[in-house]
Amino acid sequence: MSTYRPLYSFRIEHDYFVGGICRALQCAVLPSGQELMTQRELLLRQTAQNEWTVLYDADGAGVDTASDAIALGLSISDPAFVLYTEWQGFNPSVSYRLDLPLANGNAFATEVIVDTENKRRIGMPLCTITLRLTESLWQAAVNGTPKCDIIKFKAPERYWEYIFIKQNSNREVLLERLKMDTDRNLITFKTLERTSEFGRDAYRTVSEKAVPIREHYEFRLNLIATPENSNRQKQILLRNVEHPKPGQFKSDADKLRQVCYF
Repeated sequence: MSTYRPLYSFRIEHDYFVGGICRALQCAVLPSGQELMTQRELLLRQTAQNEWTVLYDADGAGVDTASDAIALGLSISDPAFVLYTEWQGFNPSVSYRLDLPLANGNAFATEVIVDTENKRRIGMPLCTITLRLTESLWQAAVNGTPKCDIIKFKAPERYWEYIFIKQNSNREVLLERLKMDTDRNLITFKTLERTSEFGRDAYRTVSEKAVPIREHYEFRLNLIATPENSNRQKQILLRNVEHPKPGQFKSDADKLRQVCYF
């Protein structure tokens, strides 16, 4: 009976996701690499949501560290990936290449995933990975300390733009009393201004600073009307204002837009 042990692992992290656990990419052995995997009795397994491990048969013949290289493919499983990923010059119509193992154990993806300048054909993965089974890689695995590389993606920063539209056009709202309120001092907004959206009167505001794009945020926003005097409480016009999501509404390149009705 075969005994399989880890030969090499790589993990993909992305600061858009909670805990950095990237769930937007998938990895598989390419058809061109399957024959070598079979010959060397190797397996590729997904060992975490964002981690893949090559296993070797401890009772097998081993690998040829002078020439063996496994061909893997990295594909995007979330179409919105490019919207929350900082990747200057990214071109979905070309193929990319990644050579593993990494020299230093971890690196930013945009520094090690390179453009091959070849057009990506239908059915091809985003990135072709060449994993070279070097002598140092093999010896580390045999000694019980298999190498694990970490590839990191970063999320960009965007200004948050809000458009608020009254559901009841007859509702009286004083512009000077409108304000975006938060339960934490993590984000502030400029004074609201009148605008027009979808042919209706609306109010617009933009965050004072750009905000890193994240899957979840640990703060809440409310649209409020400030009190006329200190003897009255603020009026909440819209509670738990939805955070903007990449691609949900068309906006300028440096902004994320959210349209809300109150």
